Amino acid sequence: MGICALIWATARRLGLAPLPALALYGLNPAVLVYALGGAHNDVLMMLPLMAGIYLVVAGRDRVGPAVAALAVGVKASAGLAMPFVILGARRRLDALGAAIATGVLLVAVAFVAFGTQAADFINVLGTQQRLDSGTSVIAQLGSWFGWTGNPTGAREVASVLFGLLLVYLIARAWRRPRDWLECAGWSTVALMVSTSWLLAWYIVWLVPLAALSRTRWLQAAAVGMTVFVVAVRAVPILD
Repeated sequence: MGICALIWATARRLGLAPLPALALYGLNPAVLVYALGGAHNDVLMMLPLMAGIYLVVAGRDRVGPAVAALAVGVKASAGLAMPFVILGARRRLDALGAAIATGVLLVAVAFVAFGTQAADFINVLGTQQRLDSGTSVIAQLGSWFGWTGNPTGAREVASVLFGLLLVYLIARAWRRPRDWLECAGWSTVALMVSTSWLLAWYIVWLVPLAALSRTRWLQAAAVGMTVFVVAVRAVPILD
């Protein structure tokens, strides 16, 4: 409900129709069934991230990135959006400083609370990228191209393409600050398409960003990814 309220408020700030934006997230079947139904922390991650996005749109160049950075403390996946949140601020140096200060504080709190185990998330991320969810885009493409799962070659190609696209999107957001939300959304699409470990509730990373897009293409991509993550579980191409 908090994310719904933030989507509504941010859409109004951006001069967008808030009801369609709200519907794309609030009525999204993958969000309702997998993210909320599974009680995954990705939803908790998105709440401070969306709050930070709202604050940046509202012109709060220090508070916004600082709040958004709290999302990384919930789950590292939020880090993908942080460069775009910073580039979307009017005073980018202030935004960068606030995000870094919050990050340092989060690291300090984590090590005080958990000791050296606080760094285990790095190993978890590396392990997940070596796993095969069987429901990733790469794995499903194997039914057409003749491979099973996520072979090393396909992963490497996907990783390179993702890296190149991410660099392009960051450069675009640097040159055209107005596009920072769309760039954040497209970077999330690229990650979801290229990762070998795609789970249905990851759709919550994308849909709130797409809901605030000024273009229909990102919204269409969010709908397409929603259909994919649902269909691949209802009628999987691979056993």
